[in-house]
Parts: sequence; structure tokens; C-alpha cells
Amino acid sequence: MRFLPTVMHGVADYVVGLVVLGLPYIYGMHGTSKAFLLVLGAAALFYSVLTEYELDLLPVIPFRIHLALDKLFAALMLVGSVLIPFPQNSRLVVGGLGVLSFLVVVSTRRDRTEPAPTNST
Repeated sequence: MRFLPTVMHGVADYVVGLVVLGLPYIYGMHGTSKAFLLVLGAAALFYSVLTEYELDLLPVIPFRIHLALDKLFAALMLVGSVLIPFPQNSRLVVGGLGVLSFLVVVSTRRDRTEPAPTNST
């Protein structure tokens, strides 16, 4: 069931991207785990800014391509939470963000939410 409007999906994109960028600093990460999250967080914000939806800045990526990138992001977060040496207390957070990202993708409507027509007669 797709119930999430694209504008709410956009809000989630930016929030998740910023949270992922902040995780290395919250958990005091270094090396591979820090680089992994900084690259993924920056990539998520970058393609969100370029996506054609309500919260875009430069709409060049179709929304369907954005959703495919979100699925890739979710998969990388899930796989990374297992394969990358994260501090033990952050593994669940990284994997949880992967699951959350996937749930946002599968629950997002594919069409933009259009404002209801006004009856101005």
C-alpha cells in the first residue's frame, strides 16, 4: 500500500541523509566506517537535491530513478551494517536506517501530490 506523499518522502530523504552524515561523529567512528557513512549520506543528499519532486533544487533526476537509488542506498546500509567494522552499538542504527529507507521507498506514492482544486465561483 502506497500512502506516503512524495513531499513527505522528500523530507525523509533529507533527514536520513543528514542523520547518516552525523552518525560517524555521534559514535566517534574512524576509518572505513566513517568514510562509508559520509559517502552514503552525501550521496543521498546529492541525488535528493537533483530529484524532480517538491523539495528539489535542480530537478534533473526522474523520481522513479530516485526510488531506485533509494533502494540501492537501503541495500548498502543493510549490507554495510554487517560487513563493515562499525562500533557494536551503532550496527543496529545503521541497519535500522537501511530498513527504514526501504520502507519509505515501498510506501511512497509514485505520483506527486497535487493540491485539491479550489471552488472559486
